[in-house]
Amino acid sequence: MKAIKSDTTADLRHFDRGAARFWSPELRRAVMKVRPEYFSWPLERRAGYGVAIPKRDAASLDKALLKELFGKSYATRKEAAAAAGRLSLDDQDRWNETVLPLHGIGEDCFYLNESFAKNKHILDFDTVRAFDESDYRFQEKARRKEDPDYCAKPYRGSLYLHWARLYFDGRFAYATLSMAAGYIYARLSDAAHEVLANVIPHRYMPGKHHGKVEGGGWQWDLRVDANGREGIFEELQRQIWRYEQEL
Repeated sequence: MKAIKSDTTADLRHFDRGAARFWSPELRRAVMKVRPEYFSWPLERRAGYGVAIPKRDAASLDKALLKELFGKSYATRKEAAAAAGRLSLDDQDRWNETVLPLHGIGEDCFYLNESFAKNKHILDFDTVRAFDESDYRFQEKARRKEDPDYCAKPYRGSLYLHWARLYFDGRFAYATLSMAAGYIYARLSDAAHEVLANVIPHRYMPGKHHGKVEGGGWQWDLRVDANGREGIFEELQRQIWRYEQEL
C-alpha cells in the first residue's frame, strides 16, 4: 500500500489529478476501512472497481459511510445496506455527492444513472451515444420478442432525459441527457406548460405521504391547487400530454 497519511486518509497524489479534489475525507476513510489497497492501484483498476464494486464491498462501504456521514452504526452489512436505501431526500443528495468520485469516471466523475446488462458497465462504451445505441437495439429486440409482427425501426438516437451525475464547473450536479430531437421536444413541452401556468396559475401541494420511502423509491404525493379551476387545468394538461404523444 502506498503512502498513507497519519489521519488514515490516502495520499491524493496517486489519484487522477482532476478527480482527486472531489474526494471527501469521509469517503477516503470509508474506502480505507473496506479496501485500503485501492489507493495503490493504477487508475484503470480503480475505475473498474468503482463502476462494479463487489456486493460484499458495497455493503461494507454502506456501513462505513453511514457512520462517517450521519453517525449511524449498524450491527451488520445487511442492516446498513437496508438503511442506505431508506435515506431522506436531503441525506440522499449528500450521499450521492459523497460517493460520486468513487463511482464516476473521468475528471468530472461522470456517472450515468442507468441499468446495464449483466456484466456490463459504462466503461464498456466509448461514448454515451454508443451506450444509447446498444440500449436501443436491446429494446428493439425485446419488442420483436413480444410481438412477432413488430416492425423494427432504424436507430436515429433515442437518448431522452436520462439521468446522470457529475461535477460541473467544480460543483456537484444532476444532469438529464437527451439527443437533439429529445431536447427540442422537452423545450416545446416546457413552453406549453408555461403557457398553461400563465392561463391558470396553480401550485402543487405536497400530501402527507410525499417524499416517504417505499419499496426502494420515494412516494410522489402532490395535488394541484388552481384556486377552484382544477378541472379546467387538468383537462388542458391532458390535451398537452396528448399532443406531446403525437409528436
